[in-house]
Amino acid sequence: MSRPTYEQWRRVWPSLSGDPTPGDPQSFKTVADHYQQVAEAITQATTDLNTLVSESSTNAMAAVSQTAADLSTPAGVNTAVNEPSIAVKELHEQMKKVLTQLQKTQGRYQDAAQAMQTFHQKLEENQQLADK
Repeated sequence: MSRPTYEQWRRVWPSLSGDPTPGDPQSFKTVADHYQQVAEAITQATTDLNTLVSESSTNAMAAVSQTAADLSTPAGVNTAVNEPSIAVKELHEQMKKVLTQLQKTQGRYQDAAQAMQTFHQKLEENQQLADK
């Protein structure tokens, strides 16, 4: 069912300058659904990156330890190679920073989706009440 026109509203409320409940609830629902999908995609990316961060830390240390154990060094040479390289450490730190930013972004999209969904529901309810 279509909503009343401006002229129909003016007949019952002469001082009204427009629709008392303007807007298309479906468009807000569409945006809410899209934001929810983005939030879910970010959640998946966060999970994947978190796994990668955990595995990279464990695998890097294991690889370095194995390499150090495999080295046959001449007497008097320091074999203390028990830490990953500076580049591996920096990559790990950058991945953790990206992970933090993804988590913040996911929360923002989730909040926006919830706000749009709430607005959609309230607008739809108010339009139905106004149109009675």
